Formats: sequence, structure tokens, C-alpha cells
Amino acid sequence: MYTCVRCMLIHKKKGFQAMSTVDVHVEQIDTNWRDFVEDVELQRLALLDARIERQKQILSDSIEDRQLIMRRAIKRKRRANGGK
Repeated sequence: MYTCVRCMLIHKKKGFQAMSTVDVHVEQIDTNWRDFVEDVELQRLALLDARIERQKQILSDSIEDRQLIMRRAIKRKRRANGGK
């Protein structure tokens, strides 16, 4: 697992903003344990939360594409069986 310092260096190399300049939206944080998170950890959590949201969207899009293919295949199957 990467430390926060290494993560900052990786993100700088890729052209992302330095973690120290990332805006953290405190209103999105609603769990009690996050009251005890330090600043560096809070910045890392903001990046992780954004990554998780992107991955959720990618998964949702993939499931939608799979369902579309499945529906098309079912229609072709029904037409091949004479409408059953």
C-alpha cells in the first residue's frame, strides 16, 4: 500500500494537483469517525471518494451495456423461436 507522500508524488507526475491544494468538501463528510481524521488523511479521503464515485459510474455504465446486449439477444431468440 502506498503512503500518502508517495501518492502525492505519483499524482504530481501524472499532472494532477498537489494534494495540499485539493479542496475538501466537508459537507460530503457525514460519518462520526471522520471528525478525527487529520488534514493529510482528509485530502487522501477526498481523492479516494472521487475515485470510488468514478468507479461506481463505470460499473453502472457497464451493467447498463450488458443489459442492453441481453435484451437484444432475448429478442433475437424469441424471433428465432417464432415469437415465443
